[in-house]
Amino acid sequence: MAVPHRKIGSEAGRALLERLNQGNWSDRKSIASSLCMRESC
Repeated sequence: MAVPHRKIGSEAGRALLERLNQGNWSDRKSIASSLCMRESC
């Protein structure tokens, strides 16, 4: 079963956001900046 890369990326991003919302606010800036480097902010 083939899954589009875009769908994988959105699901991974959603999981990442959930993890950020639960805590680890110090990592939030570095993760956000790395995401901005891959996609337009």
